[in-house]
Amino acid sequence: MNSLNDPNSDAYRRLSSELRSNFDKEFSNVQYYNGMNVIGFRKGSVICDTEIIVVENFEDNITQVLDNVKTTGQLGNFSIESLTFTAIADLSDIQIGVQYSGLAGDELEITCTVTGPSLPSFEWRNGSVILSRSTRVKIENNNQVSKLSVRKTAKADAGAYHCIASKGTDTINTTVFVNVKLIPVVKVTPLSVSATEGVQINLTCEIEVGDEENIEILWYNSRQSGIIGRTKELILPNIEVSDSDPSYMAEYWCFASNSDGLGRSQNVTVHIFSEDFKDFCPDDYDGVYIWEKTPVRASLVKDCPENKTGNVTRFCTDDNGKPVWEDVNYSNCRTDVVIDLVEKVSRLNEGFESDGIDDILEATEVVSKSDELYPRDVVDIVFILESTKEKTSTQSDRLNFISSSSNIVSQNKRNVWESIEVSCHVVISAHPCIPEYMILDT
Repeated sequence: MNSLNDPNSDAYRRLSSELRSNFDKEFSNVQYYNGMNVIGFRKGSVICDTEIIVVENFEDNITQVLDNVKTTGQLGNFSIESLTFTAIADLSDIQIGVQYSGLAGDELEITCTVTGPSLPSFEWRNGSVILSRSTRVKIENNNQVSKLSVRKTAKADAGAYHCIASKGTDTINTTVFVNVKLIPVVKVTPLSVSATEGVQINLTCEIEVGDEENIEILWYNSRQSGIIGRTKELILPNIEVSDSDPSYMAEYWCFASNSDGLGRSQNVTVHIFSEDFKDFCPDDYDGVYIWEKTPVRASLVKDCPENKTGNVTRFCTDDNGKPVWEDVNYSNCRTDVVIDLVEKVSRLNEGFESDGIDDILEATEVVSKSDELYPRDVVDIVFILESTKEKTSTQSDRLNFISSSSNIVSQNKRNVWESIEVSCHVVISAHPCIPEYMILDT
């Protein structure tokens, strides 16, 4: 019953829709019927308070149908208890407010408030398009207030938003204009460079989001003042190193400016050393990546493996005067499947359209078995389990939840857990029986 106290819950929506459908069917041939609203549900078997909207002076037409329903008991699974008529006040005012940064990717919230009768019907539009609940749109109604939320806004979400409130034949509306700025998302490739003097080095300023025909590119580095390039491709000049300083290091980055704003890339470290330079880790192939020779106390950065997101790094360290490669650091990698599950759970938590708990937990159980999960994947799976533990409703859900919890703390995940910088209580919250090796020093 608790979910029926929330007008925005799935249970409330389903039962309201069923009621409305039954009423519409019963009154399909009544000319002056203008719909019904669910006022709320009460404890009983279940008791629903509703209102039927009719054209004034034609109450008798409605009463005849309702009396027939009371006599026959034919209103789907529902029956009529009592009936009263009340005059409805006019909709006298409507106000609209916006909360939004104006930047693509952020959430847009528009609140519409009316003055007048209770429980008006609300409709939202962007231009001529009627909006309804989806993976990015939700509408929450609370009596005379309606709130539209659009998550992860895109350029296409810009436009004139109309809030239309109605009660019977009375209608009132208001409009607000929303602009969405798509500032460039920029990345420099390769992610790091380590090369011998005389080798040509090309850097690329990649526009991942917000590219335009006349986009402006600006290059900078940490060794020079001012702009050093204005094209997407930057060819580094032949940088010469000296005998006194046989290696060169500089940070390079680019800016991209479109009609909406300026975006900055990450910094890319460029190492250049002489032919005679010896203080470096040699070229190495670890079975996945080719690591170019790199000066001691420097690192290389590469993209995570296929179907993964993020970067991997490898550091060249000094072991008693001997250059030695450290292990590859995968801590910034995330598995695409797990990222997608986090997105689905987030939508579910926030009230947007999403997959059901059964599908989410089934997919989580499958991916949690993998021996190729990264530290951030495990932390994400903990989040998924924390978010769904109170939502399991079937035996299958509970079995998948328990299996997933066991999978992520199994012995073959020990190395992953040891690299996660989280406190013990976060781990324990994911599973009631944490093996001894899981108790981390904090």
